[in-house]
Amino acid sequence: MNKYPPRLTEEFLLDIGCYSSGLKDIVEDKTKECLFEMEKLEKEKEDSYVMLTQKHRRYNFDLFSIEFASQLIEVEFTEYYMQQKWIRHWLSLYEKIPEVKVPEYKKKYDDKFKLEDIKEKRIEDYYEGQLRKSNNRLLGNCPFHEEKSPSFYIFDDNHYHCFGCGVTGDVISFVMKYKKLNFKEACEYLK
Repeated sequence: MNKYPPRLTEEFLLDIGCYSSGLKDIVEDKTKECLFEMEKLEKEKEDSYVMLTQKHRRYNFDLFSIEFASQLIEVEFTEYYMQQKWIRHWLSLYEKIPEVKVPEYKKKYDDKFKLEDIKEKRIEDYYEGQLRKSNNRLLGNCPFHEEKSPSFYIFDDNHYHCFGCGVTGDVISFVMKYKKLNFKEACEYLK
């Protein structure tokens, strides 16, 4: 799975009822596949760092070479983040299947929401387009203005900033601006 998961549009969700009998099994299988792939990628990353450490001790690499090799390992690890997106996609789909009782541990809240939980939603899940890993950030083209080279960053602490147009904020302000919603509508959308 190297492409981004598709958006769950209203039309698509309405069609789920027609296929719900086999969809539950497919979603469970696909989620397990993604988890297996993530475990494999974690092991590969760990092995790569162990090998880098051993080579550094043996050949006494300079700091630039170590940093370059570390960045290369992180770039190769971006597939892990893609697998996370797919797992979120499959779990969202699972919750939408009619007549499937969602386990209690998946229902944190019934009809109410807490702002802290909403702010924990990852901005990259709502960003449409390609993102690439750049150090501990994600980099892509800004969705709020046209640009040829990427200047839009999503940081580890789940806030974004565009060095082109200066827009900045958290997941709620991103959805408000991107979907043209007010605060309450954005919170309901992210719920």
